[in-house]
Amino acid sequence: MNKLKIVDMNGQHTIDSRLVAEALEMQHKDLLEKIRNYIKILEGGKFRSQDFFIQDEYKSRQNKTMPCYMLTKKGCEMVANKTTGEKGVIFTAMYVDAFNEMESHQQQLPADPMKALELMFQATKQTNETIGKVESRVTNLEENAFLSPSEYNLVSTRVNERVRHIVNAYHLNLNRKQRSELYKAINREIKVITGIKARCQLRQKDLDNVLDFINDWEPSKATLIVVEQLSFNFEEGNSGE
Repeated sequence: MNKLKIVDMNGQHTIDSRLVAEALEMQHKDLLEKIRNYIKILEGGKFRSQDFFIQDEYKSRQNKTMPCYMLTKKGCEMVANKTTGEKGVIFTAMYVDAFNEMESHQQQLPADPMKALELMFQATKQTNETIGKVESRVTNLEENAFLSPSEYNLVSTRVNERVRHIVNAYHLNLNRKQRSELYKAINREIKVITGIKARCQLRQKDLDNVLDFINDWEPSKATLIVVEQLSFNFEEGNSGE
């Protein structure tokens, strides 16, 4: 597991909430929800939430402005204390190592002011390069995350609703095989537009496009012909019984 990187934020040493979420093996949006709840409680208790969590934002690959927080050492301690089990222990070890390493590095700065400034400039440059790489990696992880169970169920619900709409709109009286063919057709086209082999491989980055596609989906003429043929086959099969 990669080390947590510390970044100077308004004079405070902080860690990006996206990296914290990755270390805790949880969705970033779920961590944001927890942090917002902590902030509400802190401010209700007359504490400065900025001493724990500093609100920030970043640009996604789609150039969307997305929220995040920079966690101070106090913020990391709060998140760690609220996380039970192995994940909490591992995250505690990671952020403690990161802050101790940073403090140790500060103590080793040379007495010569010019030399210290040179080293700080080099360190800042390396940090910025590292942040760029980390942001790219975090963004890639977020965009390639699979759908959550609730999101997958939403897709299934929309597919069912669209098939029912098509049946009513075309005034179709379908048997089981015909209805199954409509489901196969819409699922087949979903896989084509997203480049996946199975619907369970849908990713969060494709969710909005998939939902728009389902809402506008119409069966092709070829699909309707197959559906009609299945009616004949079904009748012939029943007549022979």
